[in-house]
Amino acid sequence: MADRSNGSQSTLRETLLVAYRYALALTHDEWLANDMLGDACLSVLRAGGPLDNAYLLKAVRSRFIDHCRRTGDGRPRVVPLNGEACPSRSERTTHGDADHATTLDEALAALRPEEREVLFLHAVTGLTAKEIATISDQPRSTVLSLLQRGRNKVRQRMQTTLKPVGDQG
Repeated sequence: MADRSNGSQSTLRETLLVAYRYALALTHDEWLANDMLGDACLSVLRAGGPLDNAYLLKAVRSRFIDHCRRTGDGRPRVVPLNGEACPSRSERTTHGDADHATTLDEALAALRPEEREVLFLHAVTGLTAKEIATISDQPRSTVLSLLQRGRNKVRQRMQTTLKPVGDQG
């Protein structure tokens, strides 16, 4: 019985971590991401809903949209990426990799907010297009289009910015 409890706690921890990373990707503000996650968890628990990835991510997204409306930002958008968006990046990159990480940040920042959100949900959290469609209240075909456009833009930006070692003459 203890094993079942530990497995359940582990799954809950993973779900909360995914939701926190999603909130952080939307806001790029640790405090606001924590607040949104807390509010979303309370809302889900009060409604008697399941604390699973899709349901909790949808609640986090709803809190983000509410925040944008309250702050007068109008249409919800993902805050542009910058070097401070991922504070531990400098710790995990070597000098040679720093240029690649900066270029990737720039490529992601150049995406439309909708493309960046869909790309994050798919690449980082591993959600399927159908799950992302459910969370974002968009048709699956729209999610697939956003995902494909986002990938193509990042790939194109990375290819034009980074030159192979032999081409730097």
